[in-house]
Amino acid sequence: MVIADIVTKMIPKEIYEKNMKKPEGRIIKKYRYKLPLERTDSAFLDVYKGDLEGLNIINIVAYKKHNFRKLGWFGEEITDNPKYSFYSLTHNPTSTYSKDSEMQL
Repeated sequence: MVIADIVTKMIPKEIYEKNMKKPEGRIIKKYRYKLPLERTDSAFLDVYKGDLEGLNIINIVAYKKHNFRKLGWFGEEITDNPKYSFYSLTHNPTSTYSKDSEMQL
């Protein structure tokens, strides 16, 4: 399990349909679950499917970061790790994301 602070934005249906016809890189498939974590403004668990099966990322928004404590079952902090940027997730080989080092749900 890894922690990230990623912003997800909604896009218009027309842009989505256009991008799905000619994707540049891997299409990301994931399930997103809202987590009831204390001392956060919001927290989500992204469970990736397809090429990135086994990768699980927790997205936490905590404006008072000094009040939030990482839980014991969380993995490494990846907020500033370029390996987990949207571009990297869509363009790097899947072998870049080791399933052995990730916590399985």
